[in-house]
Amino acid sequence: MEKEIVSNGDKPKKPLLFKLGIGLLILYPILWGFAAILPFTPFPTHIKATVITACIVVGEIFF
Repeated sequence: MEKEIVSNGDKPKKPLLFKLGIGLLILYPILWGFAAILPFTPFPTHIKATVITACIVVGEIFF
């Protein structure tokens, strides 16, 4: 007689730092994309320069 292996669906949970890392890696290209699109918006130049710089710096920190 063969025994069947029955799984109850319990998977090991991922740690919080792993989930945070994945979230930051997803957010990183979004910030860089936003920095690439922002120059074509009708905002004043000083606002665009500030936001683009912030996006690049924060994106690099997240990576």
